[in-house]
Amino acid sequence: MKISRLKRFLSWLGPHDYNYSLIFAWIFIFLWAQARPFVLTSGNNIQQTKFGLEVSLVVSSITFIIVSYLFICMKLRRNKPASFGRYSLEVIGASALSTFMAYVYNETIIPWTNRPKYLGPDDKPIIFIVRIIFCFLFIAATHQLQKSLKLRLQDAEANNQALLNEYKVLIEADEEIRGQASRYLHDRVQSEIMLASFQLKKRVDEIGFSSDEEIKKSISQLEKIRSVDLKLVSQLLTPNIEAEGLRGAIESLCEQYSSNIKFGFDFDSSLDQLSSEQSLGVFRIVEQALINAITHGPATKVVIKVRANSLGGFIVEITDNGPGADAVTPGTGSVIIDAWVSILNGKKEISSNTGQGYKLLVRFPVTN
Repeated sequence: MKISRLKRFLSWLGPHDYNYSLIFAWIFIFLWAQARPFVLTSGNNIQQTKFGLEVSLVVSSITFIIVSYLFICMKLRRNKPASFGRYSLEVIGASALSTFMAYVYNETIIPWTNRPKYLGPDDKPIIFIVRIIFCFLFIAATHQLQKSLKLRLQDAEANNQALLNEYKVLIEADEEIRGQASRYLHDRVQSEIMLASFQLKKRVDEIGFSSDEEIKKSISQLEKIRSVDLKLVSQLLTPNIEAEGLRGAIESLCEQYSSNIKFGFDFDSSLDQLSSEQSLGVFRIVEQALINAITHGPATKVVIKVRANSLGGFIVEITDNGPGADAVTPGTGSVIIDAWVSILNGKKEISSNTGQGYKLLVRFPVTN
């Protein structure tokens, strides 16, 4: 129990990252407090004001040197957490520097101004030890909140990184499943349909029913499924964006629903240079937003905009004329959308009002 309390106390004591403005103010006030009695007994108001300005200049220069020393200590850490031993040496060094600078100013600079040694006689060992203890306690007490916020920020960054890694795994798994399904449709199902169609034609020739319209219609439907429908499904699962371009791939996607929904397009030609990852991400976001508009709307009109913005990035905006809602609830495709938005460092906004449909707006940073 005692060891645990000691660890907690040492953790509270340090190490800390220095708050330079706070330390500057503390040292300035501490040194000025030593000189205050001398200032108040220096004469009339004008003399006191002049003396006070001199003290402020001297104290500011000493304080600046000490804060600069702490700044150098922080730089030497090189963004790595300092050990308690190193931190202790930094604080002791700052206290020793403060005592040394006060001595130098008392003995060399202040006599030039014909003033008394107003920085105080701090040459006694007990004074130096007390000052060191006070430095530790002051920094610990005033920097604890800053340390706590830093630890929380580190935890938040670690959680964000873990979530981003999970998103990447999800996207990789989703694309792998889509690829496997596409290959299965192309290699297995398509060949099976082609074989069934061939066998049906052969059987018709054998039994002499070549003029039967129903059988011809069935064979024609099988051919359509094989050559058209399966091809379209395969393209949706693994879009060939490099060949079609982003706009072409999205238009092919929309063609599947064009019998029930009217589409509007606004594509910026300057975005043809998006990376393959960005293009695939935009396609998946539009795909999931379109599915949500159809299944949760239902909408009869969807407008898709992919445009560059004035900051060098680009936006993706999908709006529909569905019934909308006052409270926006995530759809089944929201996880995929969130994953792509996170991976591409975008920011997502969803807005809706009853009777005004939904709008998904995603802002992306500067393009690659």
